[in-house]
Amino acid sequence: MTGIGTDESVGVFLMRYIMGFVAFFGSFLIISIIFGNADDITVSDDGTVHLGLSQTYVESLAGLSSALFIFLMAFSSLIIGVIYWMMSGFYAATKKAIEAVAVWLAFTYMGMIWFTPVILSELDSQYAQAVGDPRARVELPEYIALNSSLFIGCLFIWINFLLEAVRRRPKKNVKTLPEL
Repeated sequence: MTGIGTDESVGVFLMRYIMGFVAFFGSFLIISIIFGNADDITVSDDGTVHLGLSQTYVESLAGLSSALFIFLMAFSSLIIGVIYWMMSGFYAATKKAIEAVAVWLAFTYMGMIWFTPVILSELDSQYAQAVGDPRARVELPEYIALNSSLFIGCLFIWINFLLEAVRRRPKKNVKTLPEL
């Protein structure tokens, strides 16, 4: 991991820190924009209500098992470990696989606290708007929130891996031969 103690300047470190901070808190705004699109709400003549992307998201998670997301986390960590093993050796592979599990746990927890409640509240507000009752709520089984949080954790494993791959680009240490 590059940081202040390596070849990176303080300015570059602070710029990366600020960009990460803005990206993290900007994700809440992005989720609200993506899932809060009221233009997708339709009520057909037979009374069927379609609430757009938030309903599709919840219905997709309802069809999957929580065990699947735990398997995907383990499989993703294994794949990341194998990739780093081929690139840097066993020690780096072990470190990155453990880091992938830690990222999954951290973002699953953040999904439980922040991301999933935002998505589910957007679903409730869109439903209330569609039926015309501001107190109307969508009753969902408890495993939907768990599946959403587990999915967010798996998604951030790969986002972290891709950001690490971009950050770890080869350095331009090309030495030239002295002219004769």
